[in-house]
Amino acid sequence: PIAGFRPKISKESHTNTLMHILGYLKKAASAEARQDIHEVILKYHRGEIPLSTPLTLLKHYIKQGGSDYIRAQRYLQPYPERLGLANRI
Repeated sequence: PIAGFRPKISKESHTNTLMHILGYLKKAASAEARQDIHEVILKYHRGEIPLSTPLTLLKHYIKQGGSDYIRAQRYLQPYPERLGLANRI
């Protein structure tokens, strides 16, 4: 790989990370909401929706009651919002 560039992350890796983050929402989201988010993550995995959809849902619930640890993860906000790069994921 070229210095400074990372290889593209696979859909499987993203799905695994999203599911891991979902596990941190036991207190912040109801069982029904967590099941809905799980289904959205699976839709992403099947290529039916973009990555931004499950990320937005997870961020919403993490803001409501997620732990400081999970809020601090770069995965949820890898770029400054003002750059608008998340819209291109």
